[in-house]
Amino acid sequence: MIYELITVLMIIGAGLCGISEIAKNKVLGYLGVLIGSIGVIILLLTISVPSALVGSQAPID
Repeated sequence: MIYELITVLMIIGAGLCGISEIAKNKVLGYLGVLIGSIGVIILLLTISVPSALVGSQAPID
């Protein structure tokens, strides 16, 4: 579930950046970078602290 969200955010971000390049619209580019960055931040949080976002089955000592 979380990896699908990350994938969707990155695809939307890349799409908006591509559209902004074609349309010469900087606002869409900034929005694309922001959405893609949110996806990257969620990915880094998932990798560094997986139990906080995904839920770990490992017992806590």
